[in-house]
Amino acid sequence: MFRLDLGSPKLSFISYFYASLIFSFIIIIFSQSLWRWQGRIELFFLNIYEKIPEWIIPFLWNIFYTPIIFTLLGVFQCDQSIGNEITDSFMEEDCTIFCWKDSHIKLVVLSIITLVLYLPVAMHLKPFWDYAVSSSNVQVRLTFLLEKRGFQAIIVVLNNTILAHQPSLYGIIYILLIMSFIILAFLKKNRIIIADAIFDYAFHI
Repeated sequence: MFRLDLGSPKLSFISYFYASLIFSFIIIIFSQSLWRWQGRIELFFLNIYEKIPEWIIPFLWNIFYTPIIFTLLGVFQCDQSIGNEITDSFMEEDCTIFCWKDSHIKLVVLSIITLVLYLPVAMHLKPFWDYAVSSSNVQVRLTFLLEKRGFQAIIVVLNNTILAHQPSLYGIIYILLIMSFIILAFLKKNRIIIADAIFDYAFHI
């Protein structure tokens, strides 16, 4: 699972955070411009597909999807504290920022707004790309990719909430999620999806 491991906490985390915001809103704006011409979306994707290598968008999407969510959720990790008040706690990723006051509240508001807007878009845009350029098993693959994005988001949220406090509970939920996803793939009776599910969730999440 992706984690930030940064040398100079304040500058590095804030830089990662705002970079995530910028990239998220670029995706949101790009997606909205596409969905305005929904009837032409397949043709648009196919035109792009003819001009760039087919691996570029999947590569970038798989690289950035989880780290962006993880970074945006990082502002809520305030487990350490120097006192008994909630405002005495500080961010795990940046010990110089105290939680729930001043600049941290601004980061929280920005993170919530971005996640609310970005997650639905991020879960749909990549599958639509695959939908447009796939020549076989299209409808099942689209459903699978949407489900896969949802499972990834759930695991990132769990990683940022209960992992540090109850790792055993996290492990149980994690295993149950993987098993349920693989069972779902078996129920669809599709060998390609079964292989993807086992490979992605047993080895790469």
